[in-house]
Amino acid sequence: MPNIMKSPYGTDWPIRGGAVVTPRRREGVVTERLGGEVIVCDLASRNRYRLDRMALVVWRRCDGWITSLQIAWQLTDDYDLEFETALDLVDGLLVQFAETGLIFLDQE
Repeated sequence: MPNIMKSPYGTDWPIRGGAVVTPRRREGVVTERLGGEVIVCDLASRNRYRLDRMALVVWRRCDGWITSLQIAWQLTDDYDLEFETALDLVDGLLVQFAETGLIFLDQE
C-alpha cells in the first residue's frame, strides 16, 4: 500500500513515499491567455484558476503519459532544482490540481 499525502482539505492523495502517479487533465478544462497571465478554465463549473510560471510548466505535462517523477526530473534539468525540491513542488501542485477537479491522478 502506498504512503498517503494528507491534504489540508482532509483528502488523502497517494503521491509521496514511493507512489508514482500519472496526472492527466480532465476533459472540459481549457487554458486561456489573458494579457500576460495564463488562466485554466473549468467549463463545467465555470471556475477559473490563475497559474504562475512553474504551475503552468507542470500543468502542460499533465498529459496522462508522463509520471510525477518524470515531471520532477524534467524540472531539475530545466530549472536547476534539486530533485527533492522539484518533487515537492510537483506533488504540491498535483494535489491542488486534483482537489480542484482539474486532473485525474492515475496510480502506477
